Amino acid sequence: MTADDDASLFKDRSQRMDQCADKYKDFMTDGGSGFGFGQRDMDWTFNSDAIAHECMQAMMIELSRELNFTYLGFDDTLEALDEKEIQIYITEYNPLYNPRRRNPN
Repeated sequence: MTADDDASLFKDRSQRMDQCADKYKDFMTDGGSGFGFGQRDMDWTFNSDAIAHECMQAMMIELSRELNFTYLGFDDTLEALDEKEIQIYITEYNPLYNPRRRNPN
């Protein structure tokens, strides 16, 4: 989504993605949305690669519903989203300590 796009669409979509990510909050080290590199963006950081992939897939399913197409599997859905100028990806894996997680000791 670019700076010229409707901000309310971004706000609504960001809230829905936050709802998807909330399920994984115990593994989240950072999260939020904003504007950078000429695009509206949303990013979350997890301390588990598996959790990041699971959250990403939940977001892909939600986006495919919003855009009225059937979830097509991981790779095909990424391609379909990209055709609609939505890119969703994992940039890096960094197993940081999560301050939100309760100390088991």
